[in-house]
Amino acid sequence: MRFLATAAAVSLAFSGAWLGVVEAKSVSGDRVLVLVPKVEAAKLYSQFLDSLASRGFDISVRAATNTSVTLQVDGVRTYDHAVVLSPESKKLGANLSVRDFVSFVDDGGNLILTASSELSELGCKLAARFGVEYEKRGTAAIDHLAHLHAVNDTSDHALVAASPPKTAAPVLSKQFALPQSDP
Repeated sequence: MRFLATAAAVSLAFSGAWLGVVEAKSVSGDRVLVLVPKVEAAKLYSQFLDSLASRGFDISVRAATNTSVTLQVDGVRTYDHAVVLSPESKKLGANLSVRDFVSFVDDGGNLILTASSELSELGCKLAARFGVEYEKRGTAAIDHLAHLHAVNDTSDHALVAASPPKTAAPVLSKQFALPQSDP
């Protein structure tokens, strides 16, 4: 269930504008595994990662192909949260399987899985286990009303024009606590 609530926000979170909106800190732990295509790619997500770090999260950025990455050792979670920012990766960590991620979530871990038009078969299978289905690889969302018009009057209907949110309502659940402000 925890993933389903997160899955609805995944497509919003991936837009970049939403990555910095979440202000709540998890009460289930502060260890975050972030899987990126290559460690150097982490700079593309610096706003998101800096936001997590500023709220006290212990962030471990690893290449998606890093074979030393595991989610659990002897039935104990090594991370409290996993963020997969490498949707095209065919393998994750030390041959982590869909079953490993499902077990991680079932044991109380939180998972954010990003998607793109190049989502791998592993990503599709993982999302499907949580009730999220994607079209075949290479497809794109089309919006004929809010697309971005190109300078030369041609338009790309797969490039959706969206404004960043003005304010975000707090998300409350037993997994998150709002940050305390000083009186």
